[in-house]
Amino acid sequence: MTSTRPDGNAPTDADTPVRTHGDAHDVTLPVLAGQRDIYLSMQASGDPALYVTGLYVEVDARTDVERLRASVLAVLENAEAMRAVFVEEGGDVRQRLLPTADFDVDVREMPLPDAREWMASQLAQPMDVEHGPLTECTILRTARTVTDPGTAQPDPTLVFLKVHHLVCDGMGLGFFTQAVQEQYDATEASGASEASGVSDGSGASDNARPSRPRDWRLLPVLDAERDYREGADFATDADYWLARMGDRPQPVRLLDDDVVPGRGIIASRFDIPLEVLDPLRALARDAGVRPTVLLIAAVAAFAHVRTGRTDLVLALPVTGRLDRRVRTTPSMVTSVLPLRVDANPRDNLADLAARTERAVFALLAHSRFRGEDLCRALAVQARDSGTSAPSDGPYRMFGLGVNVMANTSRQTMGGHPLSLHALASGPVSDVEIQIQVRRRDRPAEVVVRTVADAAEQAQGIGEDYAAFLRALAAAPSARLRTFTPHGHLDAAIRTVHTETHGAAGAVSLTPALARLREGQIDL
Repeated sequence: MTSTRPDGNAPTDADTPVRTHGDAHDVTLPVLAGQRDIYLSMQASGDPALYVTGLYVEVDARTDVERLRASVLAVLENAEAMRAVFVEEGGDVRQRLLPTADFDVDVREMPLPDAREWMASQLAQPMDVEHGPLTECTILRTARTVTDPGTAQPDPTLVFLKVHHLVCDGMGLGFFTQAVQEQYDATEASGASEASGVSDGSGASDNARPSRPRDWRLLPVLDAERDYREGADFATDADYWLARMGDRPQPVRLLDDDVVPGRGIIASRFDIPLEVLDPLRALARDAGVRPTVLLIAAVAAFAHVRTGRTDLVLALPVTGRLDRRVRTTPSMVTSVLPLRVDANPRDNLADLAARTERAVFALLAHSRFRGEDLCRALAVQARDSGTSAPSDGPYRMFGLGVNVMANTSRQTMGGHPLSLHALASGPVSDVEIQIQVRRRDRPAEVVVRTVADAAEQAQGIGEDYAAFLRALAAAPSARLRTFTPHGHLDAAIRTVHTETHGAAGAVSLTPALARLREGQIDL
């Protein structure tokens, strides 16, 4: 196979680090394929905040702010990609790393409802990709506005991360926050073991070290991608995706009208209570599929019932982290790929979940091939075959998106429970349904995102999806044809439910695909 750069051109001297001045931080590096695509998309969109992403960690207690601040900066020193800024040199975009001294952690105090509004307002503000910083962290010391002495809860600490998608994806942010948590606890342990025997809360110990070493250098990530794109696997993946999507199927859309892809806002947020979640988990166990896959299938079932479509194409974020050099490094390697699943009115959820699992794991085996590469390859294929005319316009591959994120371990910071909350994760092309699965004794969180002009309709879609999940949990073996677009079972079937269609058997996976089960769907 002919060697190519991430942009499809032949390798040049530009693919090696270039030192423009004497300082190590003036060295410029090539960019990843995803970074280049985001950079070009930014230039075309006209929305400077399009790729601003963020999340927050909620700790159920007041934390030692100085220790937490020092922990964030210590982890940031190690996470090279998150210190990048971007410059244009010789007609190409490149990146250089800022020193950790250019970063700080702000501390603010405000009521909890105001904190959530403030974070949303910050995500609407653009970031300077040339000068940076493109990673911002704020510690929010919050106070609940209503205090019931009988059910008093601690005032939480929120750790808000605002990050440009150019420097990190969602899974990378998950690795970053986990490292901050471990660094904070390691610092606390270090302080507790000092001669005084007591930590005075005055700040982090200078002797603190991360609980485990991490190699989060950017160069191995660049090397891993170059090796892939210059190797045989890239061509194999291209052939797979062209065969899978060569007929250019239309994506599922839930909004009444097509929308121009744009910055997503949260239109609806709700919890899946345990009385709904537990029957779905039991169904996943009986069907032999992962609970996260069953929840993806539930979105597909909702789309089928709502639209009548049987050939479903959903937008699925995937990490593409198949190379050990990339697997846990905060960086921008995530892509969005089309998940194509057949649905039938005679299916029940277990039937559709088994089919969805096969499609997901087939997709994951080829998940290093980027969605942008696929769009370009499909355009070339259509042009060369004469199957499209200039008047057809570009092929819109994505509509409804689904992102199921599992964080099922019990996590703490300083001994206090914490939870992760996604806020924004890039552009949307219709509605995106994000589901955050937590440990078994806690509800899952659903966030419905769309563009601002469609927020009211998307809120209604979120309400319908919540009703649909309740109906599924009440009759998990019911055929999909018995549900209405608003989630409720047909009245006669709801009164006397006699469907006994069995759950699908476990999916048989090759050893290679079995190894892909863990960690490949993006956080």
